[in-house]
Amino acid sequence: VEFPTARTTVLEPSYIRGLSNEQDAVRQALHKPIGKPPLRSLVKKPQTVAVSVCDITRPMPTSTVLPVVLDALDHIPTEQIVIIIATGTHRTNTRDELVEMLGADVVDKYRIENHTAFDETTL
Repeated sequence: VEFPTARTTVLEPSYIRGLSNEQDAVRQALHKPIGKPPLRSLVKKPQTVAVSVCDITRPMPTSTVLPVVLDALDHIPTEQIVIIIATGTHRTNTRDELVEMLGADVVDKYRIENHTAFDETTL
C-alpha cells in the first residue's frame, strides 16, 4: 500500500528505558511491597504454592523473574511448588520451550503443568 508522503504522519512510540536490574526490582517488590506484607510471610508451610507464568507466546522475561520469586519461596519444599504455564487457548509448551522460558534448573527441579483450557479435569 502506498500513501502520499504529504498526507502521511508516522507516529513513533515513546520508548521507556528498562530497569537497570530487573531481578533486584522484583526482589525488592517481593520483600518490601507497598502497603502489604512480604510474600515470604504470606506463604507458610505446609501450603502448596502455584506460580502462574506466561507461555512461550508472551514476551515476558520469566527466566529472569521466576528465580527471584522461587528464592522468596525457599522456605517451602520444592515438591509443594507447582509452576503453571498459562497457555490460554494456545497449545502446550514443549520441554525445549520450557527450558528456554524458565531455565533448565527450574525445569529440572520443579513440577510444571501446562494449563489446558479445554480439559475440565484440570480446572
